[in-house]
Amino acid sequence: MANALDSFNSDFATEMQKQLNSMKDTKAPTLQKNLTGYIKALDLAVTTMREEDQRLAGEKS
Repeated sequence: MANALDSFNSDFATEMQKQLNSMKDTKAPTLQKNLTGYIKALDLAVTTMREEDQRLAGEKS
């Protein structure tokens, strides 16, 4: 499960970074700020899920 989350997070973050980069020349600072926050929140969620997955795997051993 962690590998799938890492893959999704990486692909999503890459795409969102492309979108952010394309907005640098526009007048959409609020949207850019919101997307940056969303990316950080998604990264935190994936990190937390990965840690929980590892913890659960350790309990099964």
